Amino acid sequence: MFTAPEVLSLYIQKKSLSCEEKNAGEWLKNICDENGLHIYNYGSENGNYNFAATLFPISDSLPNIVLLNHIDVVDAGDSNLWTYPPYSGFITETDIWGRGAFDNKGPAIMQLFSLLEFKSNHLGENLNYNITFLAVSCEETLCDGGAQYVLENHLSELNIAVVIGEGSTELGELIGSENEEPIFGISLAHKRPLWLELNLSIPTSGHGSVTPEEYANKEMAIALSNLAQKKTPLIYIKENKEILKFIAEQRSGMSKFILKHPVLFKSTISKQLRKQPEIFALFSNTVTITSIGNNNSTINMIPQNATAILDCRLLPEFPQEKMMKFISDALENDSIKISIIETMEPSPISSSETSFYKNLESAIEASYDNSNVIPIILPNYSDIGQFRAYGIQGYSIIPIQLDLDFLKCIHAENERIPIKALHSGASVYLKFLEFSQIH
Repeated sequence: MFTAPEVLSLYIQKKSLSCEEKNAGEWLKNICDENGLHIYNYGSENGNYNFAATLFPISDSLPNIVLLNHIDVVDAGDSNLWTYPPYSGFITETDIWGRGAFDNKGPAIMQLFSLLEFKSNHLGENLNYNITFLAVSCEETLCDGGAQYVLENHLSELNIAVVIGEGSTELGELIGSENEEPIFGISLAHKRPLWLELNLSIPTSGHGSVTPEEYANKEMAIALSNLAQKKTPLIYIKENKEILKFIAEQRSGMSKFILKHPVLFKSTISKQLRKQPEIFALFSNTVTITSIGNNNSTINMIPQNATAILDCRLLPEFPQEKMMKFISDALENDSIKISIIETMEPSPISSSETSFYKNLESAIEASYDNSNVIPIILPNYSDIGQFRAYGIQGYSIIPIQLDLDFLKCIHAENERIPIKALHSGASVYLKFLEFSQIH
């Protein structure tokens, strides 16, 4: 049997862009099969390649702890910008490099090795829960052939008690902790995507030598500038106020007083949080302009049409219609048509009072000295949200400590994960599985 770093390296070498997952999925499934797990196929084509690898046969009908991960990765971009080739899975003395090392192949290998060690430790025992390693397709593109397909076609047989999926790492550096005690956030909810297309058509003369007073590119640029300068407001919900409460306990004097009374000092807190976009995203809806275009490659031709794509992320229960009105008002151009590319309905917020949450909390505290655990929301969407939509308790976390330099490489060049983190994450998942069988 290969070590966890070796398996991750080989997995990274199986290039698996969204809707091109089959080859990597087949390889991963064979690893699970060779290690004595029970295999169930839930789709066998690119864009619809999913499988479950279970501790006990699903026919035993035990309630199921599901370890959720996705096979697909985003494109590597310009390979010349990588220190090591993006699909090499290169292993240095400290790290494993390559696209998917963190998102989401590294955490998948943590989950798999925790399950295999649990299996070795409890061979032949009668247990309270089945455990399933569930690998799915196209999480990055939100297609219907991944987790949604599994839920629509195989939910009843899986008999899911809880789902554990990808989330944040240790938060201390992000939230500005003033001591060295680790802070971990277990996500109970997620911001949901609202992807929009803006379209503006203005008939004008076509030659670039004569500049019309109004033309599509100019008016779209002005509207997008208006939008970019419009600040989304800070919004308090129970889950993000917990973060302020925790930070307050580490402060003293006026700083502590302000954080313990967030409603009274909303303006002050907002100004400070805006300086940390990664944290402010937990307190506000966000709008990111991800594409601007008009399909024009002729320098001296004025296009009649301009488009832009917005990636909006909404707090768990924020109304979609209210967000679209905010954008429309901010653009200050009634001629721009706004259409929805992709959206999702709000899903329930999981409870921090379940035994599974408490077992995950205990596993983290047992693995990291003097660690603190708080419930949070995620600024990004993941497949676990689809399980919550079906009323299933779901918790998101990658229980490792990681410097910001590593986090900045997610969906960018030089993605990598420390070998030490790979082992420590697997250890936390194992403790969670152990605790969940007895509590």
